Amino acid sequence: MRAFFRSAPKEQPSRSPEVELSENEIRLLCFAATESTRDEADSVLLMLERATYTRSSAPAYIALSYVWGDAVDQKTVSINGKHVSIQANLYAALCRLRVFVRTSQAWPSRRTLVADSSGSRLHSNQLPTATRFWVDAQCIDQTNIIERNRQVRIMRDIYADAASVFAWTGQLSEHDSAVLDEFYAYLLVPPDLDMWMVEAVDLPPEKGAVNERADYQQTPHGRMDRRLSKVVRRLSTAKNFTRMWCAQELLVPAHLFFLCGKHIISVESFASLVAQADGAQLQQSPAYQSLALRSSFRAVKGSLHAPLGSLLVTFENAQCSDPRDKLFALLGLLPPDHSLRSVCPDYDLTQKDVLIKAVQESRRHASEVRSDARESCWLLLKAFGVPDVCANAVRAWLSSGGRRFHSDVEPIRAGRRSGVSLSFRYSGQPIAFSDSTLTGAELLWAVFGSGPDDLAE
Repeated sequence: MRAFFRSAPKEQPSRSPEVELSENEIRLLCFAATESTRDEADSVLLMLERATYTRSSAPAYIALSYVWGDAVDQKTVSINGKHVSIQANLYAALCRLRVFVRTSQAWPSRRTLVADSSGSRLHSNQLPTATRFWVDAQCIDQTNIIERNRQVRIMRDIYADAASVFAWTGQLSEHDSAVLDEFYAYLLVPPDLDMWMVEAVDLPPEKGAVNERADYQQTPHGRMDRRLSKVVRRLSTAKNFTRMWCAQELLVPAHLFFLCGKHIISVESFASLVAQADGAQLQQSPAYQSLALRSSFRAVKGSLHAPLGSLLVTFENAQCSDPRDKLFALLGLLPPDHSLRSVCPDYDLTQKDVLIKAVQESRRHASEVRSDARESCWLLLKAFGVPDVCANAVRAWLSSGGRRFHSDVEPIRAGRRSGVSLSFRYSGQPIAFSDSTLTGAELLWAVFGSGPDDLAE
């Protein structure tokens, strides 16, 4: 295996990797030229090196998309000679990525184009090669709010500029891995479905025919091996397709590959598998919907953006540990001239502050001022976990300009100095976020750009 090991990078980093990053800089990792050692528990200790580059002169890199996973389950790696704890899911992804990086130099230099089943599209079965990679947890100082804000603001560009993006779906069982091995012909699972199909013919009623029917599943293109269909169904439930941040990571990259255990599957191949394995069941899966969205999102060249309201509706069921990321994760998908992209993300803001800023910027950006701002407010309330009935009541209240209250919502008035403070109570509980409480006066100001005169007694 030593023949596959790469030498240390020749490119010179711009400065120390420990210095706070600007928006024009990026940190990248690479696997150390020395072999991995063993830690105290006799586990493999991955040896990594990290350096800072200006984005304009950074070497080719792979961006890793993954789910952070359980924070309690930690592994140790070495980065620039220091032991660092990382989450187990990331550790598993890095182990697989190391194999890819160190063996990719042995791949053929010429690309092989493979047509899909319709013959209308061509895909390469060769991956772009790169020895460096970007991982958010270790390439952004998560304890530095200023740096975190800057880097999250350019997250879209980081994924767009990557030579390729690997979406780690997790380890495969030995059975599932063996099934994929059986259907390999290239370095990647090819998009030509003929490799997985047999013609749908009437079988004679013989003893062997019963078993043969049981081994295949009818699809629009013939019959797919049932074992492969089950593997695809399991892959389609990967958490990547349900997480908020993964939305941008799956939509933006031009060269996207799924790293499924030891197997690397191009997005075109994966989409073909998901679409054909079991259409009736998989059409409701997060994977099917995410891949369909990617297809439509990228259909119009040069227009990989969408309005805020559409994005909030599309990803209303996506999950994230920080509610503010319900908005921050979508910023890169907004039109470039949307003013919200210049004021967010800001992890110093409370949920209330984030909502108010988003509504204000929607009002300033939109042509139909009030309706768009009200819709953004309503959708953000729902995104931040406010019950639908209560969010709908606030929406109706805003539609009346703050004059009429919904029967299920009780206004709570407080003493006033410069104005009247108002919050809402639903089922005996005030509408409050985990870190702040939103008042009616603040909502009116955000939506209409005026004070709460209508609330004054």
